[in-house]
Order: sequence, then C-alpha cells, then structure tokens
Amino acid sequence: MLIFRASVLVLLSSLSLNAQGTRATPQPTPSSSARGTTGAPLSTDRQTPSQPAPNPIQSQVTSQGLEIATLRAKIDELQIQNTELKKQLKDDESRIDFLSTRLDSKVDELQWATFDSAVPDHYDRVDSESGSFLVSLKTVEPYLDGFKVNFEIGNLSNAVFKGFTLRFGWSSREITDPYIYKTQTFTASLLPNRWNRVEVIIPNAKPSSVALITLKLSTNTVTFGQ
Repeated sequence: MLIFRASVLVLLSSLSLNAQGTRATPQPTPSSSARGTTGAPLSTDRQTPSQPAPNPIQSQVTSQGLEIATLRAKIDELQIQNTELKKQLKDDESRIDFLSTRLDSKVDELQWATFDSAVPDHYDRVDSESGSFLVSLKTVEPYLDGFKVNFEIGNLSNAVFKGFTLRFGWSSREITDPYIYKTQTFTASLLPNRWNRVEVIIPNAKPSSVALITLKLSTNTVTFGQ
C-alpha cells in the first residue's frame, strides 16, 4: 500500500513539472529608451514612401515619341535606298544609251558597203528596208574631171524592184579625211536572182581622193511575178 502511494506521488510530481515547462515565456518589457515622451512604445518598422500614380497622358506621349523615332529611322533607310536606286537607274540608262548607240552603229554599218578602189570585183552585203543585196565594185575609170564607177547589184530575191536610189561617197586613205557624198536616183529595175550593172559619176576628184568608196541602197517599188 505504501509503495502504491509513493508511485502516485512521483507520477503527480512529474505531471506538474511538465505543465510548468509548457507555459509561455513572458516577453521582456520595452525599455524607456524605446518609448516616446508619452511613454508609448515607438514602432521600429520603416514606412515605405508612396509611389506616384502613373500619368496616362505622359505614357501616351512617350509611346508616340517612340513611334515617331521608328518612323524617322524607316524614312532615313528608304531615302538611302532611293538614292541607291537612282544611282543604279542612272547607270542602267547610261548602259542602255551605250548599247543603243552601238546597235544603231551596227545597223548603220550593215546598210553600207565599203570598197577599196584598188581591189575590184570585191563584193559586200547591203541591208535595206526591202531586204539584203550584194554589191560588187567592178571598175573605177577616169572620166572628165572625175571618175566613172561601175557597180553590180545582186538581187537575191524573186522580186523586181522598180527604181532605186544610191547614196555613195568617196575619200582618201587618210583617216582624218572625211567622205564626200552624193545621191543618185535610178528608174531602172533590179531584176531578181541576178547581177544588175549600175554606173555612177564622181565629179571633181583626184585619184588619191577616190581610194575608198562606200555605198548605200534604198528601193522604191517592188513587184512579183513579172
């Protein structure tokens, strides 16, 4: 019996000690240095300064300023591209003019046949608005104060050309000497598929001035089956 009572007392004592351990530890009283003049405790938390409310007009102005800067940058880029395109266009125009001049020169060259009077029986092709012809220089003979020149014109087609015009010129072998030109119209026909003899007169000329002879041909009327 005594042993039971002793056990109960030990158990009660243990429970009492555990209860005291679970009590809250009292908070320290703030010192007088942490109090104000009234004795109330001072707050140790710092106040965050308030931020101004956003201005919608200012935001809009800023956005428009960025858009204007972007547009100016695009305009500058387009102006640079425009300048480059103008330069390229100018270069292309110069090249077109150059090629056009060469083409005109080539076409004009094909319309003329040039002969050396010291080399007879040479023939060359002449292009006209009616087609191509062969022209051969046959003879260059003194005549009065100038020379009589005989050509043969080969009509390569099956057409008859009634009437034609020759524009011919003569010059010396000096590169600096210009050609002297004369135009003569003929009523005779250029018969098809044959050589047709033609005679022209070069007046007031010395032998040295007729070293080179050039000729161009144009036709008047064309017929077939005659």
